[in-house]
Amino acid sequence: QISIEQLTTELAVERGNAQKMENSKMMLERQNKEIKAKLEEVENSNRAKAKAAIAALESKVNNLEEQLSAEAQERMIAAKNNRKLEKKIKELLMQLEDERRHADQYKEQNEKTTGRMKAMRRQLDEAEEEISRERAHRRKAQREVDDYVESNESMNREINNLKNKLRDIEDS
Repeated sequence: QISIEQLTTELAVERGNAQKMENSKMMLERQNKEIKAKLEEVENSNRAKAKAAIAALESKVNNLEEQLSAEAQERMIAAKNNRKLEKKIKELLMQLEDERRHADQYKEQNEKTTGRMKAMRRQLDEAEEEISRERAHRRKAQREVDDYVESNESMNREINNLKNKLRDIEDS
């Protein structure tokens, strides 16, 4: 009898243990389901985040490629404009050099003309001085002629007076 009671007790204990185990198993299965659901939720969230991050990065890459293309186009335009400006600068430098050469030629011609004008002025001044001297000589000569004429007239009058006196003397 003891063994039946003992067996019954053991059976009850085993049933209790089995029930506890069954409860533990169900609780573990429920936890497992919850963990799997959370894991799937986290994986889905991570997938969505990864997709969003990839889409954002792809958009950023597209924007950067567009910017790069626009900058390359701008650089090409800037290089073309730079070449045009360099050509224009060369042309302007050549034109400036031509104008400098012409200015130097004009300056040289001006200096020659100024030198000729100074020489002509000196010649004119010398000619005027010569004319002035000649006029002075002429006036002096004219005065001398006038003096000779007056002296001649005076002598002629004196001769006439003397002739008259001589006639008077002869007549008397």
